Amino acid sequence: MCSAFAGAAIACANVNYRLAPVHAWPAQAEDVAAAVAWVRKNIGSRGGDPHKLFLAGHSSGATLVALVGTDERYLARHELGTSDLRGVVPMGSIMWDDELEQALTRYGRSRVEEAFGRDPDNRMYASLDTYLDHWPIRHVRAGLPPFLFLIAEGEQEQPPVLKTNRKFVEDARALGNWAEYKVLPGRTHYGAIHHLGEQGDPVFVIVRDFVRQHSGAR
Repeated sequence: MCSAFAGAAIACANVNYRLAPVHAWPAQAEDVAAAVAWVRKNIGSRGGDPHKLFLAGHSSGATLVALVGTDERYLARHELGTSDLRGVVPMGSIMWDDELEQALTRYGRSRVEEAFGRDPDNRMYASLDTYLDHWPIRHVRAGLPPFLFLIAEGEQEQPPVLKTNRKFVEDARALGNWAEYKVLPGRTHYGAIHHLGEQGDPVFVIVRDFVRQHSGAR
């Protein structure tokens, strides 16, 4: 993933995070924040600029970078803030669980909470409230870094990536933030990321230009 960015004179660090169910939430977001702190501390010795940090993530990684880019709690543990990010690029993820939100409206809190607790996939979260709070839409506020959402043409509706990304953008803009989304023609969920490491890939060019726009690079 990083070779094309290096070829465009953009330093790149590829990071990972602990996985559920062995590691409960919020280990995943904590790992992303810890990686940001490490890169900020060490990138200067590798020729990068610690004051021009961007986050990009795909699928579950998109949820994580969007959360770390909105919810101050994670970076604050490293004496950093979302203001230390120049931009965030989430690719291919919903920004809230639309199906669950509709169920809350239709069936009420107690029935949804009971069903939520029975699903083994939800054991990584301490509670329904913890699960709801991990969605980035709940942390949109003034003073966010620029956000660019990239949505594959083939993933717009199911799950509702376009709907939730567009709402994030609208809410963020209403609060004075820079936010935008782009639909990637002809791309699928995995196709959006598959060729990103290839220089000249249209998706790579979009990300590169976003970095240049918001880093002050020429």
